[in-house]
Amino acid sequence: MNIVLVPGFMTDRELWSDMLRRLPTGGQIVHVDSTQAHSIEEMAGQALIDAPEQFTLVGFSMGGYVAREMVRLAPRRVSSLVLIATSARGDGEIQARRRSAASTFDPASFRGA
Repeated sequence: MNIVLVPGFMTDRELWSDMLRRLPTGGQIVHVDSTQAHSIEEMAGQALIDAPEQFTLVGFSMGGYVAREMVRLAPRRVSSLVLIATSARGDGEIQARRRSAASTFDPASFRGA
């Protein structure tokens, strides 16, 4: 079974490290890198380029938004979909602004009190 794992906002492949040994063997496991795109649509498109022809798709939090977009773009390639701690509605305007602001934050430039 091929599996594509889509992490949430400000997370990476490390999110899945504790569960990897429990996943079925015999297929490819692809970790989506959400840091290389600027929108949900771009992330989904890039993930589909890197994904196997058929796969089980797992999305966590914002990764769930990406996963739903992947299903919309390529429904026949996704054999099953798992959504974890995500919303069916996506981000509202305020949430989108907060996410955008957080993604441009440079912790090295922060000088806390």
